[in-house]
Formats: sequence, C-alpha cells, structure tokens
Amino acid sequence: MSQSSALFSLGQAFLATEFPATIKIGMQSYAAATSGLRSGMALADFGAVAQRSIAFWMPSSALAAAGQPPPSAGASVECTAPAALVGIYTLDAPVMDPTGTTLTLRCLAPAQ
Repeated sequence: MSQSSALFSLGQAFLATEFPATIKIGMQSYAAATSGLRSGMALADFGAVAQRSIAFWMPSSALAAAGQPPPSAGASVECTAPAALVGIYTLDAPVMDPTGTTLTLRCLAPAQ
C-alpha cells in the first residue's frame, strides 16, 4: 500500500469513529461516517438557491458482503442515526476512492 493510500485509510477510519452514522440503502442498513449537513448556494436558471448537502463514507466491502451493487445517482439514502441527521437524502453522486476501499455517497438534503 502506498503512503497516500495508507494515510487515506487512516483518515477514513478516524472519521468513522468520530462521526458515525447508520444509513439504509433499500432495505439494507450499513455503518458509515458522515460529514454532517453543509449549506451552500447552487446556481439555477433563475438565480442562486440555497442547497444543503451531506456526505456519507462507507467501506465498499459492506455492499459486496450484502450482495448489493453500488447505488446510483438519484437513489434514496436514509440516515437513521444520529438523531440530528435522521432523514431521507437523495444521492447526487456515488464516488469510489482511488484504492477501491471506500465509497463516498454525496447526497442532497431535502428542502425545509
């Protein structure tokens, strides 16, 4: 394993212990780490609109162990814990890390 891959893996392990979450994709639950909710602005045809987003990190092996393919954009990702983040998010983009060990699920939060 290269030095950058090792550092990346250590960073992911740290996030999983410091910012844990439980997510459901379909009927299957997974342990994940979360970035927490972030707010920003997105350009639309009529100007800028407020947009909230969140990211979840999980080991890609969890999907393989469950016999599930990686989810595709537009899929629903339900966060069931922690309580402050409970809700159903829309997957904007699934991104596999360069080592193929961690899947990042970049999601859009529902409008409030």
